[in-house]
Amino acid sequence: MGNLLGIIGDLIPIITGLYCVLYFGGYKEPLSNDEEKLERFNAIKEKHGKKLTILGYVLMIFGVCNLVAHFIL
Repeated sequence: MGNLLGIIGDLIPIITGLYCVLYFGGYKEPLSNDEEKLERFNAIKEKHGKKLTILGYVLMIFGVCNLVAHFIL
């Protein structure tokens, strides 16, 4: 049971990083019918988009390294 929880814990940064790269990197647009939410998202993307994209890549690398270390050790 501990191994399964460890693997799930290692997948969380990978999924979070993928989300950051896809949405804030400009590869995918969020689906919403509310214009106010889209405007807020675009404001955050314009202000912090590059930083969040880089953070996404760092999170994915961190998650993959932890996942590989989990199986090796």
